Amino acid sequence: MLYHVPGRDCSLYSAGGLRDSAEYREWIGGVAKGIGDSRALVVLEPDALALVPSDCPDGGAKDTKGAKEARTAARYAQLTDAVTTLAALPRTKVYVDAGHPSWHTVDSIVPRLVKGGVARAAGFSVNVANYSTDSTNAWYGKLISSCLAYVDKGGKASDCPSQSWSRADAQNWLDRHVGVPDPARMKHFVTDTSRNGQGPWTPPAGKYSDAQDWCNPPGRGLGARPTTRTGDPLNDAYLWIKTPGESDGECLRGTAGPQDPERRTVDPKAGLSVPRAGTGTGAARQPGHHAALRKRRGTARACPPLGGGPRPGQPGRAAVPEHRSATRRSVTGLSPGAVRTW
Repeated sequence: MLYHVPGRDCSLYSAGGLRDSAEYREWIGGVAKGIGDSRALVVLEPDALALVPSDCPDGGAKDTKGAKEARTAARYAQLTDAVTTLAALPRTKVYVDAGHPSWHTVDSIVPRLVKGGVARAAGFSVNVANYSTDSTNAWYGKLISSCLAYVDKGGKASDCPSQSWSRADAQNWLDRHVGVPDPARMKHFVTDTSRNGQGPWTPPAGKYSDAQDWCNPPGRGLGARPTTRTGDPLNDAYLWIKTPGESDGECLRGTAGPQDPERRTVDPKAGLSVPRAGTGTGAARQPGHHAALRKRRGTARACPPLGGGPRPGQPGRAAVPEHRSATRRSVTGLSPGAVRTW
């Protein structure tokens, strides 16, 4: 997973990234050199299309509409260049991130994927760092893939069925306008199942002014084990893209803080491990303690339970050891989280 685009996350919870397009192009070139002819599956820049600069809050008097539009155009160009560079590698598949089903509608995300270079990619990723169920993600992925095929033939994304449609109505539309899907001619997707074992969290009604249901929600668990055996011809893999147990940031849910009122603990900054509810502040714990808590929490609520599914080295596991070693060996000076491997 590559996560280093300029202006990442609107400089909010997961702020970071490189300074400009030139730096990003050079960095992508280093990643490509590191991968070389090794086998690799690349998830490109989670949220970079779902949250483009024109979506970001105003950053002051100089942050005009024109400036935001220029940065948005640069974002599309950055991702297109990255896809072109990485997809040219002989054994690399690139998946451009498409957000998750509770964020953009199909007709909203498809034009962004097109502008972001999905035509040259193997496909797109869904549900990165989110909690949507496997069935919801599979339907969202199918609708996006079908809409991309429709647009590729000259149709308008605004005509495509969205996830809010009834499945019967959406399927009727697909039957009329897309026909029998040919997976060999359509864009595929990969799904992050690292934290969706219990599905989304439903906040207590009326308890919080801003429940932040996406931010370190309680009671979640690991989802399906990483595998390429998904049973869906369009879904190439279940992956644990988000590190299980990793914090989304400090979640105050509309309160004064400093504790997360739902977990009764001070949440660590984004990227660090989250302690279990009621175990004290993140800063007071040692990394080994966090790791143990993370393991107990994720495995206890895993669905399906741990113990089944492919193990490392078995057929169907989406592991790419060549990518791991090659990338870390050749790409230096990366900020934490810029490149992640599994």
